[in-house]
Amino acid sequence: MIVALDLETTWLSKEKDAIIEVALIKFDENTFEIVEEYKTLVNPWFNIPELNINITWITDEMVENSPKFEHIKQDIEKFIWESPILWHNTYFDRDFLIEKWINITKNIVLDTFFLANILSQKSKSMSLESLTKYYNVELIWAHRAYNDTLGTVNLFKELVKEFNNLSNEKKELLNHLFFTCKDKNIVYLRQLLFNTKQYINFNEFVKLQLNNLHKYDYVIVKEEKTISNEDIMYYFNQIPNFEDRENQTQMSKKILENFSKWKKTVIEAPTWIWKTFAYLIPAIIYSKKHNKKIFISTKTKVLQDQIYQKDLQTLKDEIDIDFTYTKIKWRKNYISLKSYFDFIVNFDIDYEKLSFLSKITLWLCNTEFWELDELFYTSNEYKFLKYINADNKETINEWNPFLKEEFLYKQKIKLDNSDIIIINHSLLFTDLKNDFSFFWKLENLIIDEAHSVEDIATESLKNSFSFKVLEDTLSYLELIHKNHLIDSTKLRSKKEDLLLNIKEFFDIFKDYLKKKTNNENYLLTTLIDQNFYKEQDVYFYTLWAKIKVVLSDIKEILLEVKYDFSRELWIIDNIVDILNKLLDKESEEFVKISYFSEYEWVKLEYTILDIWKYLKNNFWDKLDNCFLFSATISIWESFKYIKNSLKLDEFEFLQYNSDFDYENQAILYIPNDIWHIKNNFSKVLEFLKEIFTKLWWNTLVLFTSLAAVRNVYLSENMYLKSIWTNLLAQSISWSKNKLLENFLLEPDKSIILWTDSFWEWIDIPWEPLKYLIIHKMPFMVPTDPLYVSRSKLYENPFNDYSIPKSILKLKQWFWRLIRTKQDKWVVIFLDDRIHSTDWWKVFINAFPKDIKTNIISKKDIINNI
Repeated sequence: MIVALDLETTWLSKEKDAIIEVALIKFDENTFEIVEEYKTLVNPWFNIPELNINITWITDEMVENSPKFEHIKQDIEKFIWESPILWHNTYFDRDFLIEKWINITKNIVLDTFFLANILSQKSKSMSLESLTKYYNVELIWAHRAYNDTLGTVNLFKELVKEFNNLSNEKKELLNHLFFTCKDKNIVYLRQLLFNTKQYINFNEFVKLQLNNLHKYDYVIVKEEKTISNEDIMYYFNQIPNFEDRENQTQMSKKILENFSKWKKTVIEAPTWIWKTFAYLIPAIIYSKKHNKKIFISTKTKVLQDQIYQKDLQTLKDEIDIDFTYTKIKWRKNYISLKSYFDFIVNFDIDYEKLSFLSKITLWLCNTEFWELDELFYTSNEYKFLKYINADNKETINEWNPFLKEEFLYKQKIKLDNSDIIIINHSLLFTDLKNDFSFFWKLENLIIDEAHSVEDIATESLKNSFSFKVLEDTLSYLELIHKNHLIDSTKLRSKKEDLLLNIKEFFDIFKDYLKKKTNNENYLLTTLIDQNFYKEQDVYFYTLWAKIKVVLSDIKEILLEVKYDFSRELWIIDNIVDILNKLLDKESEEFVKISYFSEYEWVKLEYTILDIWKYLKNNFWDKLDNCFLFSATISIWESFKYIKNSLKLDEFEFLQYNSDFDYENQAILYIPNDIWHIKNNFSKVLEFLKEIFTKLWWNTLVLFTSLAAVRNVYLSENMYLKSIWTNLLAQSISWSKNKLLENFLLEPDKSIILWTDSFWEWIDIPWEPLKYLIIHKMPFMVPTDPLYVSRSKLYENPFNDYSIPKSILKLKQWFWRLIRTKQDKWVVIFLDDRIHSTDWWKVFINAFPKDIKTNIISKKDIINNI
């Protein structure tokens, strides 16, 4: 018999919080028949927190007459006895019970999360609610103990069924991995799932895995045909359901013309213009006519995949040009077979690693593109990805025994023979700083969503390391020495010296951080500037000299060993490079930043200060052709800001206007009586409640902080639940994928609370989303080290840097709304500064000039919407 169990608690701390509901179900492990049940509410003897009530709907009144936990402790222990215990996401509930003196430390643990993590690779979330929906298992009213327990039992039944339906080859692969894990819970689960005590050895495992890889067609036979027709319209008319739009065809012809003239160009084009086809067709014509590769870079990997899978496939199928194309992402996005097999050999396979490796093993049998982000990962699994990804030179070195099977090897061959190559901005700019390049000679480039170039280039050109990275690297080196029977005496000695010195070294940064930030936040950050250098004495630099010597000694030890430590040697060189740059007090080339968090402890980082000059010298000037596209790149109908900020002196600037009827398609409301937005959140809450009373559907509220999201959620969720409205909140309800999925399921009874980072990530059509409420202007944080450093490059940083950056973001927020001539929108802007400051007109002008703008009272807004 197996006992399934679930708890509801007052919150997350097993030491401080209390259990408020318990449910147990005993069932037969072979038939899944339920034989006994136990459930009860529990009185915690203190008030249940408001956030918890919002999630569980268990109130103080409901538990008032329920037993205290110590009064049911014996019943729970008797019910469980020595049975294996089934949970979903085991260790939270298990640790809670152990803390409350329930003796279950020796019971076998089974976990539907563990199995789903291996088998349910198409589910966007591993939550119980998502998985039961995915497997068609009934779950009524989640976050109540009995309902969740019953859902867990039925989910377990479906997962076992799915496992039994796997092919024999996949079961053999998993059986090998399960056999290498000595965890008692896995031994029991293996007996439950596999009908054999036999298992294949590692060499057989490798052979079977290679035989079960998805066959990727990387050989392209290029037919060198000349273009028979260069008329843009000839190809547009071959696209099914093509709607002739004058701006689109004019833009497309201009792109082809400028390609031929080697004229670099910036183009602002509205979203409705089908700009993707408008640049793809001339790019294909130019590529085929001149035998040139065209690289097309997108802001996100999602858009990259969309162009590859949808737009280019449509053109390949429909237009009369024989062209070839592919996509490529950064190396760490792909798995390396060599690294994957090394991971299995080098690490002791525990419970957590087994779940991770089993998932990867099954995925390798099905994946076409070997992109690791096709899978869902737990927070703990991300630390394993660095050991199996292809972000190393050894993956495509000729001595790699699996070279001919590596995706990157095949993809480099495909890149050689492709006319059009789809990349993303992160890869594009990361490749600038690497000597191991994908692109060889980049001559012709199209950049979509070009308004994001400055931010993504800045992020991509960052270099950082943390105490955690160093600690993990040293532990890995020791593990390799142990598993390969290499004497580690010298390494251990040097490791102790290094950690001792670098901890003392990092303590100096930590103390400086705490003094500068003067708060107890989870994450502290500050600029490393001349003030920092002035505080350091000779001892600080002596300490750094000692650290460099020890790092050099460790490198010598690794180079003497017959094992490939190229990744670890690169990490050591990178640490030296980062610290050399950070400690060069004369250098003004970089922004230098120090962070402190409980997880990473101290992290040090630098990036380019004058990113604009860097891009000009290392990028724009080296290209033959370059096209920058965006729907929102001008400010006040001028390209002055983007031209100066990205050093686009040699570019031609073109603007194609929208033919949307904004006067009838959108209304902008601005309350004139909400008082000062910066110090008046209570008034904002009151107004939002009035809005939600009238609009409980199809609404998005955008904030600039998660704290504001949480405050609105706590204030309004219970009321909205009472009128059957879903309030979906970032970082409270679900992951971003799950939030979006739930919103799109019931948009007519949903309100969603997001920060701007979510809004930039997602694209929601008009039908499910009709009302946008903006809390504040999206100004950069004035204490952010990057802003502090770059603002010094401007004579008037607020007017010349802060306001234009904010306007571009605001334009993005608005222009993402209207995508078709049928869309109709209501926008409510709560920030009083848009009508009460000296510079308010510059923000009003960021919206389309013919939009209806109403600066009126809160009451009038409520009456009008």
